[in-house]
Amino acid sequence: MRRLAQAFAQIVEMSGYIVTVNDGNDVAFRVQGTQYVLETKDDDTNYARYLLGYRMGDDISYDRALAAANDVNIWFKAVKTTVYSGELASDGAPFVRFTVEAFFDEPGHQSAMFERTLSVLSSVAKKFFAEARESSNDENAYV
Repeated sequence: MRRLAQAFAQIVEMSGYIVTVNDGNDVAFRVQGTQYVLETKDDDTNYARYLLGYRMGDDISYDRALAAANDVNIWFKAVKTTVYSGELASDGAPFVRFTVEAFFDEPGHQSAMFERTLSVLSSVAKKFFAEARESSNDENAYV
């Protein structure tokens, strides 16, 4: 395990979560049943990306999801919300990904922001799905 992945795994474990590290040295863990991933890069030891992703159900159209993603990108700080068509997923289902990218001098400096980052990712996901489902029920929501 690379030093960066090891440092992040330690931060996650110290927060009380069970960690798994994949072959790419990405740190995965669950919070109340929700899977999060901390992605690290070999070529940038001062960077990590927090990821939270969901498949979108049939009740959300792709266009409505894009509109909801745009809204939450405007409303929330630091989170990128991206919507993917099913073509990119192994199972063909459209999905949405919420990310926070972080730069730092030392990985240990991220520990102070760890819980806040998880909280904002969760909040954005909840708002996204509420917006996407609400607008799916209103034909004129984004006209």
